Amino acid sequence: MPSHANVYGTAIHTMLTIRGLLQKDLAERVGVPESTVSLWVNGKREPSAEQRSRICRVLAMQEHHFYVTPDELHETFDSFGPMFE
Repeated sequence: MPSHANVYGTAIHTMLTIRGLLQKDLAERVGVPESTVSLWVNGKREPSAEQRSRICRVLAMQEHHFYVTPDELHETFDSFGPMFE
């Protein structure tokens, strides 16, 4: 079973791809260093509850989306395309 950090990292990575954002973009919008986002994406650190809330706002997703597969995220969000162009 994957760790929570890996679950969050997979979802964040997938949503960044879907939204057309870079890790540095998320870092700026969430208010953390880019290195922190990298730790999340690589499953080395778990975002706090407050950080998860900010991530959800920035990526226009809900908390439960952290716990679905990348394929399910693509099915749900691909039709919306990038948020920031």
